[in-house]
Amino acid sequence: MSHWFDEYGRGEVAPGLITGAHPQDAADVARLRAEGVTHVVNLCGDEE
Repeated sequence: MSHWFDEYGRGEVAPGLITGAHPQDAADVARLRAEGVTHVVNLCGDEE
């Protein structure tokens, strides 16, 4: 699991909607899948 993902984490802001750090590696994605996440949307700009 990436340090970034573990450091900044994520949290549910509404039923079925989670906000947080962008997954950085396969372990991050696996963790999200294990928690029931089915979609990830990156809202960061290219310069970020």
